[in-house]
Amino acid sequence: MNTMQMFGLIAVAFGVLVIAKPDLVGIFVGIFFILIGLNILAFGNRFGRWVK
Repeated sequence: MNTMQMFGLIAVAFGVLVIAKPDLVGIFVGIFFILIGLNILAFGNRFGRWVK
């Protein structure tokens, strides 16, 4: 399973969760953005090297 398939699986699971329990969605969105932010802070210097 490659990276895009993993993102697709997460997206489908999130979509099902939105339909099933919309009150939990806010919590997961918050956690998701916190994790993305931490990854950018931790590996931001690597991303900067790739762009140059």
